[in-house]
Amino acid sequence: YSLMRTSIISSLLEVVKWNTNRQAEVVKIFEVGKIYLPYANKINSLPKEKIIITGMITKIGRGDLWEKSSSLDIFNVKGIIEVILQDLKVKNWEVVPGNHPTLHPLQNGKIIIEGEEIGIFGEIHSEVINNYRIPGKVNLFEIDFENLLPHIPPDIHYCILAKYPSAQRDLALIVKEEIISADIINAIKSIDVKLIKKVTLFDIFRGKQIGNGCKSLAYSIVFQAEDRTLTDQEVEDVYANIREKLMTKFNAKIRE
Repeated sequence: YSLMRTSIISSLLEVVKWNTNRQAEVVKIFEVGKIYLPYANKINSLPKEKIIITGMITKIGRGDLWEKSSSLDIFNVKGIIEVILQDLKVKNWEVVPGNHPTLHPLQNGKIIIEGEEIGIFGEIHSEVINNYRIPGKVNLFEIDFENLLPHIPPDIHYCILAKYPSAQRDLALIVKEEIISADIINAIKSIDVKLIKKVTLFDIFRGKQIGNGCKSLAYSIVFQAEDRTLTDQEVEDVYANIREKLMTKFNAKIRE
């Protein structure tokens, strides 16, 4: 078994170390991979192969503008597991205290379904982090996919990763202060739900040049088709429709 890994944790810690050594303020990574475990009382048998989903998060700097918390902790990784289970429509799972030796004894949990452990999460023990010389706390989640699979209902559907490149356009507009950004985002997406893949608010500005009772909002819009590469003209046509709808619906003034 010396050439077969029994855990993904050490591999991901090396990735975290590599990134933090290069001034990465926020690291959020995961891997879906195989591990190999010996069978009990079967010394000469082939190892048991398991598929494991392992993820790690750490934050040692300011990070993204919209992230208010100064660090990422056990509640963040617990939340990641909760989202995964909810999206997979898994039911009847519970969180109980854990005892994994790699994790801090007081920041350590397990996910149980019908008495079977399907995952762990928590803060990696400081002694382990110090051995890797990582400058900050690292939190971990791990899911045993084979143990989880029987609890996933058969009606789950997925979307394949896009084969074709995306195009991006930025749009800045001035609207009345009472206009809600979420309404603008929904209006943009409604123009073409197949081609508009993502709308992100990345800037808010208020000032004398904007006018009293008004604000400037800037959005990044990602366009992408699932069956072809979009032409510039296709993107511009949808972009023009977006501008027209925002001017009509919200009385928005487009900033050039």
